[in-house]
Amino acid sequence: MGNDKTTSDDKSLEDAVASIVDSLVDEIIAVSEGLGGSIDTAQIRNLAENYKDSPASKKALEKCVNQIRAALPQADPKSRRQRVLERVLIGRIEGLFPTTGDLGRGRQIVSRRALPGLFGTIKSLIGPDPFQDHRQTCDEVLARHRAEKDGPVDWAAIERNPECNGAVDEVLVMFAAQIVNRDDRVLWLSERINGNLADAGEFLFEGGNVETWSMDKAGAQMLLRGLFGSFLLKLSEPDGRSSLTEQFGEEGIGAIERLLESLRGRV
Repeated sequence: MGNDKTTSDDKSLEDAVASIVDSLVDEIIAVSEGLGGSIDTAQIRNLAENYKDSPASKKALEKCVNQIRAALPQADPKSRRQRVLERVLIGRIEGLFPTTGDLGRGRQIVSRRALPGLFGTIKSLIGPDPFQDHRQTCDEVLARHRAEKDGPVDWAAIERNPECNGAVDEVLVMFAAQIVNRDDRVLWLSERINGNLADAGEFLFEGGNVETWSMDKAGAQMLLRGLFGSFLLKLSEPDGRSSLTEQFGEEGIGAIERLLESLRGRV
């Protein structure tokens, strides 16, 4: 998988650089044809200098720079979360992640190393097509945000967006309907996550024990509680259950209720 991504990034950079060269060649050909097919070295150099400030050059260079930025690793692991759906979903369990050096203290018992396994498990249980459909909904919200707003993305606003949160809720309802039928759901989830941990080197800031960290049953149980905490709060409201049932259906909300009930005790 990593090699596939590297190949894709390399190809994108090659295409961006090629677009700059092609654009310059087109300029040279156009000038040459205008001079009857004859152009000398000095004219080529002058043309290249003028090309640097041309709209075609700036557009091609901007594309190349954007490709390079996308390929470079970011200092903050959170900034690498390119998918909006995943970012919003992570927001449901943010309190379980450690701040610098605090892994294993208090409630901060879940390393970000767990995220690939968590996302992969959710995607495999609900199916890749439904997962991608709801991811696309969130990506479209981000695209509209970028089109309407200059400057950096306001991720706090994106993560509060009703459409994005609705898409995450839909994903979690489908996830609950699948995982609630597993008697060993907490142990099974912890094993799935441990089978796909992210590289410890990406998260050394979390604490000295990050390299040996693995998901245990207590962590998996807290993870599930965090993911479905918003449903628990809604169900506690007077008309909460009827509102959720209207939105997600009796079967889906029934699955969430059974899951939440099981997480109150030993699982």
